[in-house]
Amino acid sequence: MKILLSIMFVFLLSFSNFSFALDCYAVINNVKETTDSESVADIIIPESAQNGEIIWRSMEYTRNIYCDKADVDEYVYFYPFPDKTTLPAGMSFGLVYNGKTYDLTTSKIQTDIHVSKGGSQTGQITVQVFIKKTGNISSGFNGDLAIYQLDGQGGINSNNDAKNFKFSLKNLSNIATGNCTYSLNGIPSTKPININDNLISNGQTLTSIGSASVSCTPVDLLKNRIVNMKLYTNSSSGNSLFSTDKSGLGYQLSMSGKTILPSTTSSSPVEINFSLDANGNATKNFDQNIFLTNADETWLYQNNQTTATSTNPNLAMSIDSFE
Repeated sequence: MKILLSIMFVFLLSFSNFSFALDCYAVINNVKETTDSESVADIIIPESAQNGEIIWRSMEYTRNIYCDKADVDEYVYFYPFPDKTTLPAGMSFGLVYNGKTYDLTTSKIQTDIHVSKGGSQTGQITVQVFIKKTGNISSGFNGDLAIYQLDGQGGINSNNDAKNFKFSLKNLSNIATGNCTYSLNGIPSTKPININDNLISNGQTLTSIGSASVSCTPVDLLKNRIVNMKLYTNSSSGNSLFSTDKSGLGYQLSMSGKTILPSTTSSSPVEINFSLDANGNATKNFDQNIFLTNADETWLYQNNQTTATSTNPNLAMSIDSFE
């Protein structure tokens, strides 16, 4: 029995050495490195963003990899999350390796680098890391998150003296979700219109007839930033003009030099950029461009001025992105 236990101990010890024997370095500026990292810049994701959307991509890295001390002929593998830590809520991770996309949900991903027993091998990896939204991102991640480690077929060498290249992400606490409410004022409206040759030939512009306001949270993350909003109508039609209570008179709306038409729907919105103040608020004005579609309307020749009431264009807004 003692002999059997001794044999098993020697076998397990040799298997352990086999599992963790391979060393792999990234050769960066002619120096063999075992660590590399990238910091994630501030990212505010719209709360309405769809799960499964890629919300961040790293730079694309090409690294020369040098591996040696293989106990057997073996390939080099990416091992996801070698530190076995709890991943940030609402996020999943993946990588693009040599042009192919992998979600980091598998135990390992084989590279093209093959090391012969007792030899060494230099290869190359081209990698980009990405983050997907999978749910509500209520908090980030404090510290560095090791995304992958290069190791042999036996598994992850987690020893303190391991010489296996590891790539990490920093500042994941900078990722959060944001939300904005909006209000539309002054539309529909009743406005005076000057009846003159200019109205008949070119139309007329009424400035600042209404406004759109946004208020975004969390304020501490979004103050003094830019929110890109999608602006569109829920009353789409094939017409080029919204209507008024005057026959033969229609209108378009404009904001920041962009025109809102009956065809400006949620599938083809205009993007309006709002610069938020220190309280996370911003407002922009609408102009109204009025056009005649029929110059023979009798009301045109009754008075020098009249009033027209706009029909409701049923505008709506949604968040596109934050800057």
